[in-house]
Amino acid sequence: PTNFLPVRMQAIAVVPLPEYVIALGDVYAAAGDAKLADDQYELVAAIEQLYAANGVNLDLQIAIFNADHGRDLSATVARAEALFAAQPNIYAADALAWVRFNAGDIEGARTAIGDALRTGSRDPLLLFHAGMIYKAAGEGDLAATYLRQLNEQNPRFSVLYAEAAQQALGD
Repeated sequence: PTNFLPVRMQAIAVVPLPEYVIALGDVYAAAGDAKLADDQYELVAAIEQLYAANGVNLDLQIAIFNADHGRDLSATVARAEALFAAQPNIYAADALAWVRFNAGDIEGARTAIGDALRTGSRDPLLLFHAGMIYKAAGEGDLAATYLRQLNEQNPRFSVLYAEAAQQALGD
């Protein structure tokens, strides 16, 4: 919708949460405007520094952001491992799984996504991550199960990954 970007930009001006800035960058990237997307992604780094200086931990959001955008993956793996050790919850496990997957550690990703799925969460990103990780691990039936759940729940769950989920489900 034409009103989406102005509303999103207003939200960022009022509350500069990294997830808003990341989402805006992803919308710009999906629209083909790499310069505006990169501007938003650089703003994420500034927000992270600001929050860290004020004692706010953004490790979970930054781990997913770095994995999604191929940024500093080796350091992000270590950061995600520390995050999961300190906070062994499903979202930290999912972040660790996704970072490991994007860093090429499929078996490590498979182990971590198992931890993330233990509660039966239907979080769309978690389902997507599970589907892609199991697909890469050669477990096509399990991958299809999670990708079908995602598709039934919300086929347009992400400007970055909706198309990839559909393609993976069709393979």
